[in-house]
Amino acid sequence: MISKPDSSDTELLGRLLALDELLPTLAGVLDVRQVFERLSTLARRVIAHDMLLMTLLADDREHVTVHAITGGEGTFPATVIALTEEQKVLARSTSWESHVVADMQAEPSERSAAA
Repeated sequence: MISKPDSSDTELLGRLLALDELLPTLAGVLDVRQVFERLSTLARRVIAHDMLLMTLLADDREHVTVHAITGGEGTFPATVIALTEEQKVLARSTSWESHVVADMQAEPSERSAAA
């Protein structure tokens, strides 16, 4: 007897299908900025977002360099952004592979970036 897939199986399948669409988009691209909008569209199926940034943490762990951005209404004044004290603590205490902000307008440490 075959069992009906549960919701976690369905979610996993959805993520795998999104990844399957993403791989051809990224194949052969040397500059992620060329496909970042498409990446955001595909990622939105897995995690809802209004803005997506790709940043690289500087060696000093006090700045990030924005390499690509999509969504949002604000613009960033520079490609290098100084971290807030709260963000510096986060950057120094973890490997900081990713950072998700649920609501930039409500998050005091992120509010200036959203303006």
